Amino acid sequence: MLAAYENNNTIDPDLRPYENVFITFLKCIWTFTYLSLGALAIGLCIGIISSLMTKYCRSLVHSAPLETFFLYCLMWVSYVLGDLALGSGAGVMSLITTGIFMA
Repeated sequence: MLAAYENNNTIDPDLRPYENVFITFLKCIWTFTYLSLGALAIGLCIGIISSLMTKYCRSLVHSAPLETFFLYCLMWVSYVLGDLALGSGAGVMSLITTGIFMA
């Protein structure tokens, strides 16, 4: 009985707590980089699309309410695409990137 108790309470030498912390840190860095670059790419793509459409589709720029509606729709598409493709938080980053690119 005493031998079984000692075997159950021994620490496995393969468990190194600092390696787990380091791996978790690397996963956090990777997730942040993945979300940031993905949101940046989505925001830039939608921003380029909006700038090309307002440049070459002259019918969009003649009416101010139509142009405003069009830009709001593209901003919404950027938010939804970022949120659905990458997860929570990326939609806001892609929305900000699209807005900066449109300005």
